[in-house]
Amino acid sequence: MWFDKTIGTVLSVVLLVSMQICYFIWQMMFYKFVKKVKHKKFILSYAVIFIILSAISLCTGIIALISQQPFHVWFPFIIYGSTSIVCMVSMYIVARITYTKAELKKMNVDDLT
Repeated sequence: MWFDKTIGTVLSVVLLVSMQICYFIWQMMFYKFVKKVKHKKFILSYAVIFIILSAISLCTGIIALISQQPFHVWFPFIIYGSTSIVCMVSMYIVARITYTKAELKKMNVDDLT
């Protein structure tokens, strides 16, 4: 067993709360900067880093599940990883589409002038 039930409970709370805080901060930046078409590299890089960390967490949970660890060991990693990946990938796609549309619109305006 990797760790006992108490540490598993604390870990799940810390992972889920930290995920919510990071996602909330990114979402605020997303809505502020994407609509104004600013800080493209920063917004997309933050999303990619968050997706990579979520994938690492999900892989850790899957490895713990395969190695027959108890529920309190693998569950926080799988929940954190899967929910984060779903949220961040969907927001990443929206950000890419929004930035692409804004760039195409800017190129069309430049072509007309």
